[in-house]
Formats: sequence, C-alpha cells, structure tokens
Amino acid sequence: TVDGQGGGNRPPVGGPDGGSSSVYNSSEDEKGSTGGRNGSGERGNGRYEKKLMPTNIVSVVAFNVVYNVVLLNDSTIEIGQGVSGPACQILRSAWAPPAWMKTNGMVNGNGTLRDGPGSTIWESYSRYLIKFLDAYKDAGVDVWGMTVQNEPMTGFVFAHRWNTCGFTAAKERDFITQHLGPNLRAAGYNTSTNFSLMILDDDREYIQNWTDTILGDPTASQFVAGSAIHFYFDEAAHPDPVSVLDKIDARFNKFILLTKASRKFGDDPVGLGSWNLAESYLIAIIIRN
Repeated sequence: TVDGQGGGNRPPVGGPDGGSSSVYNSSEDEKGSTGGRNGSGERGNGRYEKKLMPTNIVSVVAFNVVYNVVLLNDSTIEIGQGVSGPACQILRSAWAPPAWMKTNGMVNGNGTLRDGPGSTIWESYSRYLIKFLDAYKDAGVDVWGMTVQNEPMTGFVFAHRWNTCGFTAAKERDFITQHLGPNLRAAGYNTSTNFSLMILDDDREYIQNWTDTILGDPTASQFVAGSAIHFYFDEAAHPDPVSVLDKIDARFNKFILLTKASRKFGDDPVGLGSWNLAESYLIAIIIRN
C-alpha cells in the first residue's frame, strides 16, 4: 500500500539536498503533501560528516546531535509542515553511522557495523539513533516513524559513493532484537502505540527475504510496524509483485510503505513530457502496489 502523497520531498538532516524552501513552495500542487522523509548521516551533509563525528568514543553521551537536529527543524521540517499542515508525518531514515563504527572506517563504501550483535558498538549505535528522535522531540517535532537503514544492500557494493551501512536481513533482525527494539521501547517509542519502526527501506526485490527473516521472528516482529520499499530496479522483482505483496500483507498483517521513488531522464533530472517516465511511475505506484 502507498500511504500519503508527496513523500519524495526528502531533505537530509543538516540541510536539504534539493536546494531550499523554493523546492517546497514552487507549486500549489505540493500543498497538502502528507509525508516527509529525512535521514541521519545522509549524503551531502558536510556538518554531519566532519563536525559532529566523535573519534573512537563509544560513550553515547559524547554524541552531539542536538545542533544538527535543531538546524533541520528550523529549515526543512518547518518548511514541510508549513506547506502540508499539521497532518504531516515525519519519517526519518538512517544512512550511515559514524565512520569509526564501520568495518571500512568510512561513512560510504562497502562496510558494515563493527563487532557484531551484542557488542558495545551495536548497543551504542542503537542509542545514537534514539538520540536523534529525542532531539526532534525536544525541538517540538514528533517523529512518526523511522527505518533501520536506508538501502542496506548498498553497504555491500564495492566503493559505493553514498553514505551507507550494510545489513543483511539476519543482521538487521539481530540489531532490532538485541538493541534497537528494546531501547526504543525503553525510551518511550512503542510500535504498538505511538511509533512506527520499519525494516528493509530498499528495493522491492528483497522484501520476501526481509519479511521472512525479520517479521517471521516473533521477538523481532513485536518491535516492527511495517516494511519500507523503493521502486528502483522493479524490473528485477518478482514478475507478479502485487501477489507477493498481498501474500506478505496477509501473512504478517503489517503495512508496506513506498518510501522512495524517482527516475532520471538521461542528463535531464526532470524529463518533462517523457511518456517512458510517466509509464514507469504509473506501473510502480499504481499497478505494482
């Protein structure tokens, strides 16, 4: 299912990758959008990468995220809420942990979270993510939900250019079960009452494995509200993706949210008048959902 409209308005923490408020105010058609997505450690965020990253300090107290979050609240979230009204739901997505927490020592490239389930690194990173939610709340922004990791499979791509962190379905399950899920609940973010934690946040072709592995685990499933999917490489998905989504929905009774969809038209980022682009959006958003 697709919940809301305008969710492609996706500013990163620390500043919009789309430019400025003109992105949101350029058209009356954007008014009334009900969803906005932003990420921690997302590409294009120099402040996050260079100024807020402690070096080899595991203590969560050392993480300074308040400035980063308040900066966002004063710009892109405030703009988004001004355009869409109070019904706007804020969805955040983690892109990369601090570089020293990753196996490759970089926020981008192919690398995963260091040391494995049960480690101090995994525990600290889960609390680090929750500090973002707390800082949003302190700034007067209620976050509706978050995804564990943006496009976790890109963390296994050699020399991947954007910020990322690799998680297999099994590793994401372990991160949720042993660290993020319990810590979210202890901090007052409860999937059954006031918060939506989502898994995957990657291409649709991976959803069967992710839901089988995570939602099929009773301990992990209790912390998860639904799955997030992207429409890139839809052609690599199951030949009948609707039936796959229907079966997953019927089995687990948890929502499936389309969180990212965009196409480039060669060197033209817009491609006005392109029937190919129009048909690809139509198929992905309407027919394949």
